[in-house]
Amino acid sequence: MFLATTIKSGLVSAYGGEGCQTVLGKLDQYLTVVSGVTPNAAAAVLDDAASMDRFGLPPQPVGDPSSITAGLRRLSTSARLPEPISEILIFGGDEVFPFWRVVNPVEDRNADPDPQVLTDNVYAALGSNSQDDWLNPPIAIGRICPGRGASANEFSDVLDLLIRNRQNRPPRSGSCAFSNRSWEKASQTAAARLTEPVHWLLSPDDCVTPGNATQLNCRFLYCNLHGFENDPAWKGYNTLLDQFVVALTPDAVSRDYVAGATVFSEACYGLDVAGKSTANSCALKFIAEGAAAVVGATGLAFGSFSEWQTNLLNADRLASGFFEAASQGQTAGGCLRAARSALMGSTSTALNTFEKKTLLQFCLLGDPSLA
Repeated sequence: MFLATTIKSGLVSAYGGEGCQTVLGKLDQYLTVVSGVTPNAAAAVLDDAASMDRFGLPPQPVGDPSSITAGLRRLSTSARLPEPISEILIFGGDEVFPFWRVVNPVEDRNADPDPQVLTDNVYAALGSNSQDDWLNPPIAIGRICPGRGASANEFSDVLDLLIRNRQNRPPRSGSCAFSNRSWEKASQTAAARLTEPVHWLLSPDDCVTPGNATQLNCRFLYCNLHGFENDPAWKGYNTLLDQFVVALTPDAVSRDYVAGATVFSEACYGLDVAGKSTANSCALKFIAEGAAAVVGATGLAFGSFSEWQTNLLNADRLASGFFEAASQGQTAGGCLRAARSALMGSTSTALNTFEKKTLLQFCLLGDPSLA
């Protein structure tokens, strides 16, 4: 069953009492829409007495991800649930419903500067201590949020676009693959199952701006570009000038071309949305403009080429598995779960630390139950 969930105290802190009610009203509206297709859909405001009473449970005291996970675990065992939870949609950003911050499996700070990995996987594991459940949780999970500093009305606008993607999703066709030129070969392999026709953009030759944003008009957008912490741009690399160059910035993302689309980004920090806004996050801007789903890494990603180590094509393999599942008509959350399963099954030995980080950090913005 589909479960929408949020935290009332987090909404009040972010949007005030009146703003909280505005967002909760929109959540109820969305649940009504989902219930028209999925009869067993439910919503749970974990720290609200009236909401939890519908499941025969007291409100969950929440203060950190562990306590929130405990509430989800209790909820999953409620006798009033008609069937097991299969998808979870979190309503709110990190300031409302915080990401889990787990120790980075990659211990070498020269190879990977991130001390922690931000992830939603642990919520979807419902408190399981199994490493496999953390790396590929049995429940598909995503979150919807407008970015830090947004108003309750702006959050409602994002939710209206989510409703639109349920009721009257803008028709899109074909795919766009946007790659750093030196990664073109690896990108072609990852993009092999993209919906045809595939329009290719290669940086540093190509750059998407507000003036040529029509190039992003597609059903699936695959970006294999560089990303940097606290830098809003996704970038390519100019080997002649020996410097990174801008390929895509948030201001180039337009609703006219991306509403209803699905985006998979391999950029480092491509889904580093904690504390970010639509002005400094491409991922948040895609969601604010109506993209149905955005998948990306919350930290440093391991993809097409690393000078200091070979055979770290983890992000490429994850993208390939995602598009393979998408070609079979799976949901957004199902595609990411299938991609994780494929990555875990691609090695006959124990997963290395880089693979573990990849599995943890690639997360979903959007409704995991959307096709």
